[in-house]
Amino acid sequence: MQEKEKALEAALTGDDSSKVKEAFDAFSKANSEHLEKEESIMMPKIQQFVEDGHPMKKYMQEELLAAIDEDQLEFFITFACEILEKHPEGQPRAKVFTHALYASAKPEQWSQWDKWIKESLSEKTYNELQEVISS
Repeated sequence: MQEKEKALEAALTGDDSSKVKEAFDAFSKANSEHLEKEESIMMPKIQQFVEDGHPMKKYMQEELLAAIDEDQLEFFITFACEILEKHPEGQPRAKVFTHALYASAKPEQWSQWDKWIKESLSEKTYNELQEVISS
């Protein structure tokens, strides 16, 4: 993966757009394969944590979200929403991501995050999220 990333970075410093496309295509394919493998491992583990009674909300608040610099949080949330909605790969990725944020947010956090999410998702996806969290 790092090799593909370095090749893409090198191609971007040149002026040959065909080399950039070739490097990007190779990187994109490798990255997608990597993410698919990670998801196939991670999702069953997360489900097992839930079934075993692990405090997932606490983990999200104290470990994962706490690792994001406060100044970068808006970018993180809006970028993730935009990318996940644009590339769902047959799954409701944006809805799952935003629902996880809702489930782990403190009320004052959700008040702000919800505004960012609404601005970055289509009206249809945002409305679907609202149906899920209000039920």
